[in-house]
Amino acid sequence: MITRRGLLTGTIASGVVLAGSANAQPFPNKPIKVILPYTAGSPNDVIARVIGPVLSTRLGQSVVVENRPGGGTAIGLKAVMSAEADGHTLLFTNTPTHVIAQVVSKGFTYDPLKDFVPIVTVGSTSLVLVVPASLPANNLQEFIAYAKANPGKLNFGFGQGTLPHLVGEAFKLATATDIASIPYRGGAQAITDMLGGRIHMNLGAGATLVPLIREGRIKALAVTSPRRGAELPQVFS
Repeated sequence: MITRRGLLTGTIASGVVLAGSANAQPFPNKPIKVILPYTAGSPNDVIARVIGPVLSTRLGQSVVVENRPGGGTAIGLKAVMSAEADGHTLLFTNTPTHVIAQVVSKGFTYDPLKDFVPIVTVGSTSLVLVVPASLPANNLQEFIAYAKANPGKLNFGFGQGTLPHLVGEAFKLATATDIASIPYRGGAQAITDMLGGRIHMNLGAGATLVPLIREGRIKALAVTSPRRGAELPQVFS
């Protein structure tokens, strides 16, 4: 029998997944645990910790957000799937990654639709393609030209098995650029290495990247939304 779980979605249609069906006892009757399969400081982490206190107030129980990054979100997913099916363990993830992870994970399979039940969509966002401030490219066309002129010399950093990972690989194929792929447990770690000069391309949510862009520490070259965003009106989609 497959244990059914709920999914509460957040960024880029992210959400929380509820472990199992609630039993006959009043719900909730104990603290709620929200499993976050991403690193601390990531966009999903920021949103989950904003939602936590609101959820706690409405449910009348304490809500604990627990980071379980790694394995392309597989570690966090396993934690939720192995939890008691009483409705007190939730998964906060984004919809694209939740679907993609079961394709790229090794030795771990699940059905993103049958094994999890969506609870609520928390919000949506687009991805921003960023490069170091020192890189001699100020728009997407210049970056593609620079990458082609320097094959194999640039590094693309991403969280393993995430939406930025998929979009970045698609970008490389579409532009025929030779950029090395460097996986991390989470995108936030890739940005740290970008600031240190080791990563030259990253895709992430504006929630965490816009402050660094405004400080001039990294440059935004493109967004994945169908139109320009209010936070980065000068960046093309």
